[in-house]
Amino acid sequence: MRKNPIYLLALVCAVAFLAACTPTPPTEEFPSCAAILCEYGSDCVEGVGCVPRNDTPPVEEKLTECTDPRPEICTMEYNPVCASVDNGIRCITTPCPSTDWKTYATGCTACADKNVYAYKPGACDPEVDNNPADDEPQAPDDTARLAFTTCTDPRPEMCTKEYNPVCGENKDGERVTQSTGCTACANPSIVGYWPGSCEQPPSDTPSSACADNEDQYMSQIGPACVTRASEADIKAWAQCTDASTCGSDRCAIAARTTNGPEITWSNEAASFRCVPEDYALFLLHTSGLTAIDENGERTTAIA
Repeated sequence: MRKNPIYLLALVCAVAFLAACTPTPPTEEFPSCAAILCEYGSDCVEGVGCVPRNDTPPVEEKLTECTDPRPEICTMEYNPVCASVDNGIRCITTPCPSTDWKTYATGCTACADKNVYAYKPGACDPEVDNNPADDEPQAPDDTARLAFTTCTDPRPEMCTKEYNPVCGENKDGERVTQSTGCTACANPSIVGYWPGSCEQPPSDTPSSACADNEDQYMSQIGPACVTRASEADIKAWAQCTDASTCGSDRCAIAARTTNGPEITWSNEAASFRCVPEDYALFLLHTSGLTAIDENGERTTAIA
């Protein structure tokens, strides 16, 4: 039987029409990365989605805070930590760092230092470690030798066997080398110490910098001189309640002698003395200046 050509043509057109009308399966589409929140450790790639990173997630540094009471005795071992230490610097005009990073033999020896706030495991990075490890003897530079540390009570009763020499100074101003700051302060006749041995002439009193009757200290702008004042000298200064009775002097708390040791007063009122201007600047740059002006207003500042 022979088919009609018109019939065949109509059949072909019908098949083509149905093929054109049949929808194709949709391809999978991903929303824009702007609308995707990937889990930690993954990044979004446009058209793909979240994919894991190849790098290792960063490890968060955890600080261990030092708390009171502080340890008095530590074992002799070496498991170094990097501690945040109060450097004693306080600025009132421009921002400046008030802490340094320092390596200690253990967390115990770090927290035994009352100036340490906290520590993290491992030795400090040499680029930020401002002080050498306590158990690694280093030759102190001129700047470090200006840092006088005052011995305080209670005195240490036991010290570790190490050698990080300091130059201890007694009440008469005589100096003797001690193996560590701990052994220096264990001696009740020593009022404080300088970093490094006494055989290296301390740069705190260079003959060319200050007069024979002056002491040198480190201010915010460099070495400075102050007229030497012992505890007896300071207690002989006139007592004051405000600056109106002090003439050209300042009415301020006379907190310490010019060579380091702090002064113990019976009460705060007794500590307010008419102090010379150079002594007031010495306090401002070292421990802080608390003064009362002519109107009786009290202020405290540290450079």
